[in-house]
Amino acid sequence: MNGAIRVAENLQQLLRDENPHRDDDKICDITVSIGIATSAKAHDPSPYELVQLADEQLLAAKAAGRNRYLATEQS
Repeated sequence: MNGAIRVAENLQQLLRDENPHRDDDKICDITVSIGIATSAKAHDPSPYELVQLADEQLLAAKAAGRNRYLATEQS
């Protein structure tokens, strides 16, 4: 899970630092919301279940505001 969270944080930082939609006259901030789902080795969910869990986290992150990530781990 820590690796996935680091990727999410790095992506958010990259978009803050290297915003490709900036020019001299206007700024259009790009943000990203991310849902993360991982599984402990003792539990073996199907790929479909992991995607469904990640999607639930994504929807919750979006509901909480812009530029957020939420994560869950199946144990």
